[in-house]
Amino acid sequence: MKKLSTSVFIILLLSGAVQAQRNSEKLDKLKQILTDRIGGNMPGWTHRSVTPIEGSKNVIVDQWEAANVIVKVAVNEYDTEETAVAALKDFRRQLKSEQDATAARRKTNFRIIKGDLPDLGDGGFIWDTIGSDAAAFKKKNFLVFVSVVGPREYNDTVLSRLFAQHVAEALAAQ
Repeated sequence: MKKLSTSVFIILLLSGAVQAQRNSEKLDKLKQILTDRIGGNMPGWTHRSVTPIEGSKNVIVDQWEAANVIVKVAVNEYDTEETAVAALKDFRRQLKSEQDATAARRKTNFRIIKGDLPDLGDGGFIWDTIGSDAAAFKKKNFLVFVSVVGPREYNDTVLSRLFAQHVAEALAAQ
């Protein structure tokens, strides 16, 4: 299940990829604002940029680490707000399909989508990534994905929301 969710995440995140990596000025400015904001508000966390998959455009992927905990923040800029809305709906629909298929196989009330985040950006949701929460939300024509990616056994329901809130505030400041 984790592999499928991760694949869906990567496919959605990079769905607009067609050219060599290049970002808009807005996205480059946002990257600096995020680095400054999170760095200033989260003492003890170190920042590292992650190179997106070759061929992607208008996407930044940053990783924040403290001790052995790793939080990944990915931001994708779409051409229009409508395209961003459609992409977020499509991602949620794919997670819902995975959730329904797993629940049917296990004959249990299995949940991947844990709830809505109406006050984050222009709205989003929380989903489960094997014990930890991940956040997805839209702000204007940007989609944001935040998840705790390590260590695998780390169960968290707070960090992804906290980092997502910092990203939402940075986007609002633009």
